[in-house]
Amino acid sequence: LLDHRLAGRIEIICYNTLGDYKQSNYGLDEVALNTGGYTNVVNNRVLIYFNGDHADLVRQLKEGLALVLLNELLYGGSVQERLQNAALLNLPQWYLQGLTSYMSVKWDVDMDNKMKDALEVKGKFRFNKLSQKDPVFAGHSLWRYLVEKYGDEFIANMVYITKLTRNYES
Repeated sequence: LLDHRLAGRIEIICYNTLGDYKQSNYGLDEVALNTGGYTNVVNNRVLIYFNGDHADLVRQLKEGLALVLLNELLYGGSVQERLQNAALLNLPQWYLQGLTSYMSVKWDVDMDNKMKDALEVKGKFRFNKLSQKDPVFAGHSLWRYLVEKYGDEFIANMVYITKLTRNYES
């Protein structure tokens, strides 16, 4: 989907339980905030845990790999490039987390029902309200719409244009 090949390697660290995951020293400040819903990535290390559900483990792995690819593509491979580009490129949550969600989880009946509920609320549908309430779902649904309308190659083009212009709105 991204049409990008990694320059380096990816380290995948899998913990037996969520408790073991939270006791680790990697990404210490981010692990305290993570309640188990979003895969933690520190540099090119994907930190995942096994909760007894193999489908959830596969989702975490896909999400982590997608996030590593996006980080390298948008911010660069070396530490110097990442620091330089992180200051210049500020992406909203719905963009990055929504895209990683789109790349790791297929659209299912639950997401379809969630979107129908959002559309049936009184008044006009506002993407900004949905992106504030649930940025991952809002981004996932936007990326799904764009791919259905323009095709799979649209994702790679959008991410590349975002990197060049350093602005997701253009």
